[in-house]
Amino acid sequence: MEHGFPMKDWNRALRQAAGIIAHGLSRRIPRPVTYSDIASGVTAVHFVDPHDQRIGVLLGNVSEREHEKGRGLLSAAVVHKTGDMLPGAGFFNLARELGRLHGTSPTVEERFWIAEFNRLIAENNGGGPKKLRKGARGSGGPSVVQVRG
Repeated sequence: MEHGFPMKDWNRALRQAAGIIAHGLSRRIPRPVTYSDIASGVTAVHFVDPHDQRIGVLLGNVSEREHEKGRGLLSAAVVHKTGDMLPGAGFFNLARELGRLHGTSPTVEERFWIAEFNRLIAENNGGGPKKLRKGARGSGGPSVVQVRG
């Protein structure tokens, strides 16, 4: 059992969550997904609601696997649906644990998140020209703009 679920189901949930995130990143205009998207889109296990703490554990496991492969932390592309439109505190804590984030100020965290999100876009779109701008948040999630090379 893993977090109250059979290991086979948990592993399937990991693959489903990674697929949902990758789909958001591979769109013509890449955008993050929300915790609600993960809660409703992962069908291998049942989450009570988007605030179910096991979603954070699931996303942490997904990111750890990607980190071990030398890739970006996929959970950077999962954000709150309302409010700050940023990943939850667990994302930043994991990044610090993995030695990827140094510092705890909101400015340092936001800069790290933007860099990590842009890394994910590049990894999922062959290094394409789309980039997230600092402070480019809105009702539909972070905006992505094309940057001339």
